[in-house]
Amino acid sequence: MEYTVAAVMMFLVALGLNLKFNPVFQQNKKAVIVALAVAALAQLIFDNMTVWRGFWRFNDAATVGLRIPFMPVENLLFGLALMLFTVLAWECTAKRVNGKSSTRNA
Repeated sequence: MEYTVAAVMMFLVALGLNLKFNPVFQQNKKAVIVALAVAALAQLIFDNMTVWRGFWRFNDAATVGLRIPFMPVENLLFGLALMLFTVLAWECTAKRVNGKSSTRNA
């Protein structure tokens, strides 16, 4: 269950920080939704392949047990949180280095 709590918390924190500090989220919510969907699809394909092939396994005692179809749902939240943190870090770095966001309109 601890993986579940960590994955949900990471996803919510990443989403909240992006909503507050990331100009991409503020200017183009449709692009963010598409990016999250593409990231989720890629993760569903590749993570399921690696779990199915036995490259790694998840401890069922640390998850809620819901799988899509082979990987735990927590792993999807964890991957999306990593993507959101990466986008936020990119935007913060671009703003700090260039003095402006990496978006064209910002």
